[in-house]
Amino acid sequence: MFSIVLLKHVCMKRILIFLIVGFMMPFVLLAQNDMDDIIIALKNGDAQQLAAFFDNKVELSVPGKTSTYNKSQAESVINDFFNNNKIQSFEEKHKGKNNGMEYCIGNAVTSNGIYKTTFFTKLKSNKQLIQTLRFESN
Repeated sequence: MFSIVLLKHVCMKRILIFLIVGFMMPFVLLAQNDMDDIIIALKNGDAQQLAAFFDNKVELSVPGKTSTYNKSQAESVINDFFNNNKIQSFEEKHKGKNNGMEYCIGNAVTSNGIYKTTFFTKLKSNKQLIQTLRFESN
């Protein structure tokens, strides 16, 4: 009798774990896909594609300009940066999480040199939105 009760308990525990993991997995994958899509936008040097992930306000730093911009202003600044610095490749160096935000550090290889690139995102409405984006000369 005890072994039947124990077996039922183990089975219920496994079912519960399966349901929890099954429910959470799409949210984890969705957030991961956003980070990958941001990296693809950087690799393509596509300001419009990248701006799709900007929050309403973005702290942006490119050589000669550092400020907090609204989404359309930030897209314009990034578009100018990409026009003046044709992206040849983007190499991801490190990804992580810190204080409820996700971040990525990499190198953007451009026609005018290599820029250490860092961006921070925050999950809002099931989408990772860029809060901070920095391009720094190496």
